[in-house]
Amino acid sequence: MLTPLEIENKKFSKQMMNGYNVDEVDEFLDILTADYEKMYKENTESRDKIENLNKDLEHYKNIEMKCTKIQGK
Repeated sequence: MLTPLEIENKKFSKQMMNGYNVDEVDEFLDILTADYEKMYKENTESRDKIENLNKDLEHYKNIEMKCTKIQGK
């Protein structure tokens, strides 16, 4: 996955005739970088949250297993 910094630092070769308007490309990349950075951060936060929730789930499964063993005695 590209990072926002990689998008921001992407350079395009310039052509003399029939090339892209450099200002339009730069403006588009600025918008893209801002949106992508926001989504990149949200994705990272979501992954961290999922990891923490999975750890919590495993913890509670262990507690449940211990309680089940105690009840079975």
